[in-house]
Formats: sequence, C-alpha cells, structure tokens
Amino acid sequence: MCYLTNRSQFTVVNGCKSSSGCVRFGVPPGSLLGPRLYTIFVNDLPDCLDGTGEIYLYADDTTLSYIGRSVEEIFTALNKMVNDVLLWNRINQLIIHQVKTEAMLIRKSPFVGPLPPLYFGSHFIQIVESSTCLGFNLDNKVGALKRMKYLPGKTLAEIYFKTIIPSVTYGIMSWGNCSTTLLSYSDTIHSRAAKIIYSLDSSLSDAACLLTCSWPSISYFYKKCVLSFMHKIYFRLGTFFQRMPLADLCVPLNRWLYPDPILKWAGTPYGIEGLLSGTLPTKLLKFQRA
Repeated sequence: MCYLTNRSQFTVVNGCKSSSGCVRFGVPPGSLLGPRLYTIFVNDLPDCLDGTGEIYLYADDTTLSYIGRSVEEIFTALNKMVNDVLLWNRINQLIIHQVKTEAMLIRKSPFVGPLPPLYFGSHFIQIVESSTCLGFNLDNKVGALKRMKYLPGKTLAEIYFKTIIPSVTYGIMSWGNCSTTLLSYSDTIHSRAAKIIYSLDSSLSDAACLLTCSWPSISYFYKKCVLSFMHKIYFRLGTFFQRMPLADLCVPLNRWLYPDPILKWAGTPYGIEGLLSGTLPTKLLKFQRA
C-alpha cells in the first residue's frame, strides 16, 4: 500500500463498523512523516495575512496577535486576520477546530463595556480571561506577565527552552550551516537570555555565560540535529531512508551539510559524541568533507 495514496478508513461505533471510505487527503495518524509533511504544507500560511498583525505556528497550533491603540482597532484587525486565515484554509482544504478557537484581550486596565464581536465565519469566537498556549497558562492581566520576573531561574529557564528555543531552532537543518559568524550572533542572543534569567554579570562572555548556566549553544542544537539525521541514514531508520542506497544519500549530504569548518565531529567541545557515539558508527563520527 502506498503511503499517501490508495488508503481507506472506517469508523467503529458501539462495536459496529461502517463501510470503508477512500482517504484522498491527509497522512496516516501517528506516523513520523506526517508532522513533517503537515509543517511543509502550512509553511506559507503566514503569507495570507498581508502584513496585518503577527502569526505564530507550532506544529498544528496557530496563534494570531495584534497590538493596537484601541479595542476597536484590535478587533477590526483580528476579524480581518481570522477571515484571511479561514480563506487560506478553505482554499487548501483544511478545517480549523472551531471549539478550540478562542480570543483574549490583554491590557493594563480592565475594559469597561461590552467587547466588539469577533467572528469565526458565521459564528462567534469566545472571549476568555485565561488560556493555555503550548502548555503555558496565560491570563489577560499584564501584572501576571510582570510577576514572571519573580519566578525561580530554573522555572524561567524551563519556560525559555519550551517556548522560545523551539522557534529559534525551527528548520535548523537548513540554516544551521550558514556561517560561524551568524551562529555566534545567535549564541550572543542566547547567552543574553541566560544573563536575564539568572541575573548574571552583563560583562560575562558568551562562552563563559553558557558554561556557568550549563546551557548548550545554538551550534550544539545544529550538530545534534545533523548527527541524529546521519544516524537515521546509516541505520536506514524510516521508510524514506530504507528506499535509498547509502551512497546516494551521503553524496548530496556531503555537499550541503558540511560546507563549514565548524563541523569537526571528532573531539568537538560540545560533547555531542558523548550523547550519540554509543550508537553512531565510527565511520560517521569521522566523516569528513570530500
């Protein structure tokens, strides 16, 4: 059976099976390739907003935001953004979960009076006072955001690595080999976050800062990602790699994954070989540019 075509499904209710129906769209649930194909499919979703507000994507969670001078301006912009997203989904034959769609107005002082309606097609979007975004609870009081600075450093670091780092390292397989200079600039911003969270001396160097906090650098995430990818190739993990000879995979990878001298696999100070060398063959650990 082909992975993407000639698939069928049926439903079981109270022990009774329905007749099988052909699945013309989507991928098998629970698959490894499914989330990656979905991410590629919705990657141009932010382009539909035409510069109005911001949109944040994380897997199948989508968050819209807009900052305005008045409540009327905000709700007018949000209505336009929601309509644009709905149109994009209709064109691309995707369905938004209406029940899980909600809105929250965050401002310094409580808003007096009824809020303007926020539409979801012909329905209304529920306005809430608190919500959960990527496992983090938010409310509509700015004071709650200010109180975050009083949280322990360990808690703030956990929030940082669960909400910020996934966005920073998104697509790192593609842009991680850009240049040592750009990666160093990323580490500078990364270490700045560490200084804020742990109240470290601002004059501390980036390397010393990350060492003090026991934080991995952005380069570490890239190297770990590449090593994991190479590990899957070598051991044919996944149907995609099983269908291609190792020689056909290593030749193009050698050209675009290893253009920078920063990738010195053996003896790297980031300790990546300590994480994966137990299962990675020596051939990959000593892989060099041709």
